[in-house]
Amino acid sequence: MASNRVLRHCTLLVALLSCVLSITSVMSALTPPPGKTQVYLVVSMNSIQKIDGVEQVFSADFYLTMVWQDPAINLTSHQLDVEGIIPPDFDEATMWTPAIEFVNHRDSIEAYTDAPFSIVGESGLPPSFKVNSTYPGLAWCKMDQRFAGDFATTLNMHNFPFDEQPMKILIESALWTSDQVEWVYADPTGIAKIIPSDVEVIGWTKKTTQVKNTNEWYESFQQYYGRLSLVIELSRQPDYYLTKIVTGSILLVYMCIWVFALQVDEADRMMGTLQVFAGLITFLFVASADVPKVPYSTRLDKFMTFSFSITCAILFAHGTLYFFREDEDEHKSHSAADHKVGSDIQMTELSPSHSSDHGRNSSNDSQLFIVRWWNSLVPTRKWDAICIPGFAIAYGIGVALIMTGND
Repeated sequence: MASNRVLRHCTLLVALLSCVLSITSVMSALTPPPGKTQVYLVVSMNSIQKIDGVEQVFSADFYLTMVWQDPAINLTSHQLDVEGIIPPDFDEATMWTPAIEFVNHRDSIEAYTDAPFSIVGESGLPPSFKVNSTYPGLAWCKMDQRFAGDFATTLNMHNFPFDEQPMKILIESALWTSDQVEWVYADPTGIAKIIPSDVEVIGWTKKTTQVKNTNEWYESFQQYYGRLSLVIELSRQPDYYLTKIVTGSILLVYMCIWVFALQVDEADRMMGTLQVFAGLITFLFVASADVPKVPYSTRLDKFMTFSFSITCAILFAHGTLYFFREDEDEHKSHSAADHKVGSDIQMTELSPSHSSDHGRNSSNDSQLFIVRWWNSLVPTRKWDAICIPGFAIAYGIGVALIMTGND
């Protein structure tokens, strides 16, 4: 009985020691190599699409390759490349990785490769990689993966549709600080190839590509984490908006201006201008489906507001000209009638009713004086000749200033 009890105790002790050693081994394997580990990577874009100025996101699909050295993997490049030794399978549960994370991704990011990790010699590195070996001759750990997802970025739409926007992918380590992991772009001469020449971004023109290394401070962790920022600058192609919205609005406004060329007796100029104004409002509602709905005014919004303002000014001008012209015609007809009555009736002493009529006529005469003074400044028809080039030039200058960003 005593011997069995001692045997059981020994068995439990051995099992406990085995577990402790196993846990220690795993913890050792998952601990970063001593010092700062340089992780080299390159990115190649497959597509950039669904750039949303309202949600401040874009969708990206890209390949990412990264390599690093870990002395815990006791294999040399010579063994792999020359001796032909087959390396063991990379086990993420027991082998150290940089724990890459895209800090600006939205929701979940999709990874297409199930087994992206491997152990390779120097011949297994991509030809474009420029690396400095911390452990000369040691084998390399490698990850090849394809990612796709939505990424948050700051899009400034004030200059829409002449805006330039940065598409950013921000890479950090989810576990290791800047003292433990340093991100290095492995192909510094091929940064422009991050988005290959044969990859088109519909509606945008590729401008520049940059790679930036920074250390980001996280207050909650009281630690710095290294960050590699990939920034792709895109410029919007404004042709669609210029053709569909700007050109149509300009034509409608100039139609309003040309209404001044019509004779007052030939057409109802006020009604014609109101109809064009209503058409401009309808045009705006149709065009609004194609523009970003942001809580501030874009350059296109300023252009549409200016077009409405000019049209309203034209309506006020028509109303002013109508008032003075019709008032003058009314005074002329009344004067002719009074002159005819006056020639038929013998002059007698004014009665109270005559005195009232005389006061009304005096008021009318003073109003007629204002009308005649107005028309004496510029002959009646020439007001139209002034309004046409005046509004046309003012509108043209305003549109030019807004479109060039000098508003």
